[in-house]
Amino acid sequence: MKGLKWKKTALHVHTPASEDYEGDKSITPKQFLHKISKQKVDVLGITDHNSVEWISKIRKAKEELELDIAIFPGIEISTKDPIHILVLFDPEKPINEMINFLGEIAINQDKYGTDEKCKYGLTTNYELEPIVKDHNGFIIFPHIKSSKGIFKRFEGGGIKDDIIAKGNYIYECQESLIDSLKATYKNIPFIKKTDFHNIDDFEKPGNYTWLKLAEKPDIFSLKQILFEPDMRISLEKPKVNTDFYLKHLKITSEYFGQKVIEFNSELNIIIGGRGTGKSLIVEILAFLTNKYPNSTKPLFINYLEKMNALFKEGDNFELLFFSKGSDYKLKRTFSDFEIKESPFREIKHDIERYNEENSYQLFKKISDEWTNAKEEDLDKLLPVRIFTQNGISDIVHNRKNLNKIIDEHGILSSNYPLFVENQKKLEEKKEKLSSLEKKLLSNYSDLKNPAEISKEIENKRKEISKLEKEISNQELKKKSLLESQKNLTYELIDYLQKYETTSFNALQELKKADELEDTEITDNKFIERTQKKVMKLQKYNLNLIEKLNEIKNNYSNFKEMLEETRKKIYDEWNDFYSNEINNLSLDTDRNEQDINNLLNKKRKALQDLTKQQHNNQEIIRKIKSLEQKREKIITEIRALEEEIFNFRKNICNKLDGRMEAKNVRIQIEKRYDKSQSRIFLVEDVYHQYPNKNQKIKRIIKTLKYKELCDFIKSPNNQAIIEKLELTENEQKRFKEIEFKNFDPSISGISNQKLLKIDSAPMKTKVILQMKKNEKWRDLDSLSPGERCSLLLMLLLAKNNNILVIDQPEDELDYESRSNIVDLIKKRKNNRQMIFVTHFQNIPVLADAENIIHMEEIEGHGKIKGQGSFEEMISSIIEMEGGENAIRLRNLKYDEFINR
Repeated sequence: MKGLKWKKTALHVHTPASEDYEGDKSITPKQFLHKISKQKVDVLGITDHNSVEWISKIRKAKEELELDIAIFPGIEISTKDPIHILVLFDPEKPINEMINFLGEIAINQDKYGTDEKCKYGLTTNYELEPIVKDHNGFIIFPHIKSSKGIFKRFEGGGIKDDIIAKGNYIYECQESLIDSLKATYKNIPFIKKTDFHNIDDFEKPGNYTWLKLAEKPDIFSLKQILFEPDMRISLEKPKVNTDFYLKHLKITSEYFGQKVIEFNSELNIIIGGRGTGKSLIVEILAFLTNKYPNSTKPLFINYLEKMNALFKEGDNFELLFFSKGSDYKLKRTFSDFEIKESPFREIKHDIERYNEENSYQLFKKISDEWTNAKEEDLDKLLPVRIFTQNGISDIVHNRKNLNKIIDEHGILSSNYPLFVENQKKLEEKKEKLSSLEKKLLSNYSDLKNPAEISKEIENKRKEISKLEKEISNQELKKKSLLESQKNLTYELIDYLQKYETTSFNALQELKKADELEDTEITDNKFIERTQKKVMKLQKYNLNLIEKLNEIKNNYSNFKEMLEETRKKIYDEWNDFYSNEINNLSLDTDRNEQDINNLLNKKRKALQDLTKQQHNNQEIIRKIKSLEQKREKIITEIRALEEEIFNFRKNICNKLDGRMEAKNVRIQIEKRYDKSQSRIFLVEDVYHQYPNKNQKIKRIIKTLKYKELCDFIKSPNNQAIIEKLELTENEQKRFKEIEFKNFDPSISGISNQKLLKIDSAPMKTKVILQMKKNEKWRDLDSLSPGERCSLLLMLLLAKNNNILVIDQPEDELDYESRSNIVDLIKKRKNNRQMIFVTHFQNIPVLADAENIIHMEEIEGHGKIKGQGSFEEMISSIIEMEGGENAIRLRNLKYDEFINR
């Protein structure tokens, strides 16, 4: 693991080289170090009294034993004041230089190990300090409350206060005194007293201090404790992040080549110029863990475009991470992805397709062997939040992922599996509801309003009854008889006309053959048949019979008489028919046949309506069954929504305390989707008025959800009218409202719209607020910088989820940046953080455990270096603008600071 680590230290240790060593002085350096190694000490300060006699021996023993222990060579000097001070040197400092140092302060080799005082003290401008500084040494004041300690010797202040004010030293004392001293002397680094004079002292567990130092500690690393003592010193074994953290990222690609980026379990900062691949590291982590920028589709498309541009088919990525006591390895091979920017495709479908084309392999390390672990839940194994470039600002502008942030805070909760299951069930129920509502709408469209059908049936029956009554009328029957007679008369006339031609010709032929008797018989038969037909015309046609008799008796005038008779019959009958019809009191031109035809049509229509009524009853039965099922599903959906809401509410309540800020709070509330209802109002009501009535606009904006639904169902709702204090004119206008797509079975709104309103989902609204000028202000009313600051405070709440953010400082003002740095300092010991940044204060003032410096060479991303602040100081200076920039700033600020 790269960067800073907590190390178990004992910086004040004596060997047999000290005159007052209390243990077995015959112990060898190997035995000495072997006993120390059993206590798993990481850092040792060899500080014999005025002696460096054992330094070379200890160094040699360490090499022979191959111990992984950092040894600071040092000396406990007796000054002329008289007090003791410890001077530690770099682990690699040559022994002859330390001997020269002792010579400069008048400690000769023949006095090694004794309590002989050096010629310097603290009384005159602290004479010893410049000499220590010249030899790149570091001063610790030991046992400060003892008779030879600085606090006891200079108890009255003066020199002690001047020394403390310099802030250049570490102070050692008994653990029981540290709390009271820290209360008086703020930001002073105190460590526990070791002052081991016996090898057996190492077996006392409470005598150690834990220091956060570089992987290979040196004096420069030790000096960093002075600047951030609270972050670099722990009197007890620190509770470090041991749950989840990324260990390293291995990249094999054309752009990066083959690279391994190592991470620290705490704060990791990625720095470098533009185009060096800093942001790409975050995007690779998102690719490996399926944590894509999915708050908006454009952001996801931008992410895909960058990945497609910089990686090729077959590029490999491997992530080694630690999770709950085990090592895991995540592997993924990149595949080119076709971007489809259709506005109708949901982003989740693109992500699903992306994951299918870029499947991953998960392995677990068991007994030093990697075993396939695909069945394990990656989200539980690796609870990581990743925000690619612009990810934070995108969320605060669109608020789309606040619920997701809350959910991820609860990913390690014992209730989280149930929460995930409830979400899955909720989606399934919603799909089932959608399918069921489609069936309902289909049935609604097939359904004829029952009241309308009943009304039409009643109307048809009345019409049939009227027609039946009409057809039984005597005058109508008389009219029908007259019409029948008229038709028969016309038929007779046609018959006579036909006879005129055929019979006359026949008679002429018969006369030629002198067969008159037969002809008479034939004509008599015709006349008799005609007489029978005429008799059917009753008494009105007796004159016609007489005429026929004349024809019978006088064949010589047959043709002329026939024509005269036909004309007379026609004229007389027309006059008769017209007079008779005019005498009838009928109000219709229809005859009996017309009425019968109409009656048959009405009866057929009645039959169809009765059949439709029967079908309607069947549809209503189906609708009732579907509505019951729908009501049950909605009840189940409401219960699931309530469970999901309660889970989030519980997380929000915890987060509210974990953010530890008096001017910030987080709440949660239920919200129903009013948008559909509002759309209906706007479409069906608001646009009906040319002047866009402001009162209606206010209703749309202010009515509660239930009131809004009631108003839509019943626009004449008196309670709402009274609540809104409508004028009489406005009331009148509301009562005149006509809804489009009106369904008579429901007052005021179509079935389709009613279904949407009735099943409007309950949503969880996360309310993030900041207190400004004694007034709580919601996220939406804050500036972009304040929003980002507020969201970062939420993300940095106490939690052990891994947090990865590309440029968290974006859009923050200076004050907000300062606050975020302080928050990072507080949180980094308990969780892993990985930030890409151009803001110098994050790695410097937050004392980053690991800094990764990226650079670009010939179009390829390279790792220039990685390690702790003390190891990467040159990269940080480059980030600050270079040495000259720092020097110039110091000159400009120096007078003000001193003043």
